[in-house]
Amino acid sequence: MTKSASRSGRMAMFVLLTLLFSAPFWWLHQATGSGVYTALLMWCPGIAAVVTVKLTGGALSELGWRGSDLRWVALGWIV
Repeated sequence: MTKSASRSGRMAMFVLLTLLFSAPFWWLHQATGSGVYTALLMWCPGIAAVVTVKLTGGALSELGWRGSDLRWVALGWIV
């Protein structure tokens, strides 16, 4: 965790960003009754986490991201 933001501040930012990013897709889902927007809703917490880490000066490794072996990435795309 970086010194620039407290833990509770980062949590609040994450929750607010998740709400901000997911609100349009939630509204569209409710307005249309279509399940197409469900997949987009599932991406919102992950995007909010990345944005929160970057805005608070952290590294993506805080989220468990690291470089991976290219063959496993290719296998994942094939499967």
